[in-house]
Amino acid sequence: MWRILIDAMRKWLAENGYTRKQVPVRSLLDRWSILLDREEFKVAKPGRVRFFRHILKSYRYELPSKSWRTALITHVDALGGLLVGQENFSGWHKRREDLTRWMGGLSSRNRMASAVPRDLK
Repeated sequence: MWRILIDAMRKWLAENGYTRKQVPVRSLLDRWSILLDREEFKVAKPGRVRFFRHILKSYRYELPSKSWRTALITHVDALGGLLVGQENFSGWHKRREDLTRWMGGLSSRNRMASAVPRDLK
């Protein structure tokens, strides 16, 4: 049903002079495409490559609102999606978050250690 609705929306946009070259139109169509993929994944599990492409498309849609560090992490997650697939992605995500927290703890300890005056070390 969603596919029919989205196809009708695309047809209306094209007939009324709207194209993907226009940023708002591209944003609208990309968002609907992402949501449609998610619905289809509930019915038929995607392969690793299709899931990877879906993650990249989702992250590309959100990219303007992300810092370069967050963008880097999300692209590492996309590679993780390619490696583990959709079924194991939540486990990958949890392990990556644990690693990120651990690394953040290391860097904050290093900053604290470097802030202590040498005569107190």
